[in-house]
Amino acid sequence: MDFFKVLAELYDLIGDRAIADRHRMLAGRYVRDWFGCYMAGGATEAGKIIRGYAGKKPDAGMAVFSTAALTKQAGSDDIHQASMTRPGCVVIPAAMILGRNLDKSCTEMLDAVITGYEVMIRIGEGMGSGPNAAMENTGSAAAGAYAAAAVASRLMNAGRDEFVRSMIIAGTLAPGAMPFTINNQSVESLRAGHAAQSGFRAAMLARGLYELPDAPAPVNDVWGNQFPESFAERILSDASSWRIGETSTKPYPSSRHTHAAIDAVLEIRHHLMENPFVGISSVKLTASDAAIKSGDNPSPSDSYAARLSLQYNICATLLKGPPALEHYEKGCLTEILNHPHMKKISIGSASPVNSGEMGHLGCRIDVVLDNGKTLTRAVDIPRGDPDNPLSDEELDEKVIAHLHYAGFTDEGARVLMKPFREITSTDAVPDCWWLRADDHQTFMN
Repeated sequence: MDFFKVLAELYDLIGDRAIADRHRMLAGRYVRDWFGCYMAGGATEAGKIIRGYAGKKPDAGMAVFSTAALTKQAGSDDIHQASMTRPGCVVIPAAMILGRNLDKSCTEMLDAVITGYEVMIRIGEGMGSGPNAAMENTGSAAAGAYAAAAVASRLMNAGRDEFVRSMIIAGTLAPGAMPFTINNQSVESLRAGHAAQSGFRAAMLARGLYELPDAPAPVNDVWGNQFPESFAERILSDASSWRIGETSTKPYPSSRHTHAAIDAVLEIRHHLMENPFVGISSVKLTASDAAIKSGDNPSPSDSYAARLSLQYNICATLLKGPPALEHYEKGCLTEILNHPHMKKISIGSASPVNSGEMGHLGCRIDVVLDNGKTLTRAVDIPRGDPDNPLSDEELDEKVIAHLHYAGFTDEGARVLMKPFREITSTDAVPDCWWLRADDHQTFMN
């Protein structure tokens, strides 16, 4: 199949599809979630370096890069499980920056977000998917460039030919030279920034009628070597509705495969245990083989590894409650790793989990107390999944916690979040806080 034709058909598939208010309401929730991740990311040590690199008044391309990179720093940005992509950290910065620069309305910006999520999900699935970290990084980085180009094309009212040109250029600029198995939070952050900036640049070049080849490009020639599981048919499948609502919002800043275990431990901690600090004989997690492959690490060496570790997140949740950003910093890492509970945690797989009877991310936790009593909780679908979404109040709590981490007061958090809570009913696209040259101390502790 000709890849250029696939891109043209993708434009036809989504170009004229109606966007309903319910889709914009969904997009507004993802934008609100993005805002918290972006703000927290700017307060990390790596985030401060990125902000310094971008400068106080960056041009649009640099603003897109830095905003996307900061979003990924917090590690709590959204995820689309089937395509193994992280749409929000790439799509929303491109839509926010360009939408504001072009004086677009919030409705137009949200429509671009919906389009960007659609393209990222479809391209990610077209590249091939699999439950492993390398594929997730590949999808987010490479598919992200296409998604950002689609966002910019939508905001600039690009026609079919211009859209196709922007997508081809985006694929040329997409990240991929460094092996995707080389990971930490900062590397992932730079990939997200580069993907968003590449898509933005691609759309700008396409607007200028940048010359491209006319010869057909078979899909396997485009993706075959790097993404051997790719099938172009996935890009054009299932056109019945916008797919943004398939994306999961992460309630915790750890990897998604740890969330069901965290949910189960929280239920035990809140409802069954009188004292989570003492009296525990053993803790057993029963999870899927895929989750164990990604997260079986009783001795994570750094913050990034701790976010992946099932044992670390179980112990941290037992001791401290819902995982927060500060739980993955050096001081807390040392405390958790040296706690006796870490040695009491065991992990195994079982058929109910692997067969999908408990959901693709499900698990069971058994806590045996010193008195012989066993406390058990099973979780089929983790919080934040489209089938188990966060309530508006829970989403607000996440965003406010991220703003507190970034150094903002309670009053500041409420003031800053207000335009994002009202984004579906206001006109002007809000500014991105870390790009404002003179206001950084307002409302901060």
